[in-house]
Amino acid sequence: MFTMKTATTALVLAFAGATQAHMIMQSPTPITNNDIKDPIESSGANFPCHGQPLSPSGGVSWSVGSTQNLSFQLGGGANTAVHGGGSCQVSVTYETDAEKVKDPSNWYVIHSIEGGCPSITEGNLNSATECGSIGQPDCVNSFPFEIPKELKNGQATMAWTWSNTIGNREYYMDCAYVDVTGGSDELGDLPNLYVGNLDGIQGSCTNAESTQVKYPQPGKYVTTPMPQKYPLAAPNCPSGSDATQAPAGGSGSSGSSGSGSSGSGSSSGASSSAPASAPSSSAPGVFAPTGAPAGTGSAPSPTSVPVASTPAAQPSSAPAAPAPAPPSSGSGSSSGNGTSGDCPSGSQSCSTPGQVVCSGSQFGLCNINNCAVLQDLAAGTQCTDNKVARMVRRGLGTHIL
Repeated sequence: MFTMKTATTALVLAFAGATQAHMIMQSPTPITNNDIKDPIESSGANFPCHGQPLSPSGGVSWSVGSTQNLSFQLGGGANTAVHGGGSCQVSVTYETDAEKVKDPSNWYVIHSIEGGCPSITEGNLNSATECGSIGQPDCVNSFPFEIPKELKNGQATMAWTWSNTIGNREYYMDCAYVDVTGGSDELGDLPNLYVGNLDGIQGSCTNAESTQVKYPQPGKYVTTPMPQKYPLAAPNCPSGSDATQAPAGGSGSSGSSGSGSSGSGSSSGASSSAPASAPSSSAPGVFAPTGAPAGTGSAPSPTSVPVASTPAAQPSSAPAAPAPAPPSSGSGSSSGNGTSGDCPSGSQSCSTPGQVVCSGSQFGLCNINNCAVLQDLAAGTQCTDNKVARMVRRGLGTHIL
């Protein structure tokens, strides 16, 4: 029944949405007329870069092997609409033709952030403040990323794209001009850009609310902030979507160019960098993009390493059976078949990699070893039927959103 109370509630929610500003990229500096906070239109009509013609020149210098920073404007604390965080990608295109730039296969991903982008929080922020390090809750993260040697030299357009967790199914995008130096004359193997919730863009995927996108092809360079408030989950992509295609050539290079500095001494927000194919111990709750455990050689406590940034091996278009893991010293992991009893303390065996696992007041994401590392549910959420959902109290009952 429609009452004055429901009308008042609707007006309050509408006003709150109008007064909370969305995120916008601060660094790299957006191109003129592209510092827009609105999401890309759901029709995809103004994809990419809010429909701005692209003519890259005089952009920020990107030297291959250098570390750049992805950061966001706080608006004096007003840019609070972070929608429970989500997943983000950094990509580039060298195209300028209006038709070619609308094709996601002409955008090449150089770094993926799976979860916690731009924030680790349950909804929107009370005030937009900068995090002291990646992994802190209820603040705005910034993300360092390395310019990979797979890029070719020349003027290009860089894009930050964001798939939000809570609220309408949207897709955000800001663009900047960059000048790549120190690379080669040809592109290396890089995955295509993930596009979601844009009906008019070929191959566009969809992602469920209250989940963060687990990219089908994240690339070799991935950051996964921990701990997460919402589970990572694979999106629903149409057959043949560019987002699901392995990079051309498939072999690529085996690791990060440059120093891959992990020992910078930048407190708990420092990231680790190591080829994902190397055997390593499993850091609780930190996953490589293929689902294999990621780490730096020893398993730290869950609170000591809130982020993992790892060059990840690319899966082939036809998944192969996992090979037996080589013996490791003290890691406690046996073969990768995930049989019952193989999972370390604090995790639970599971049957389907990528599936959400519910366990009382905790949840986890099943990894490639068929183990789910359990973590506490955020306040106001519950895990049932392999899904994490928010609980909202209305009238005399509790409803699941």
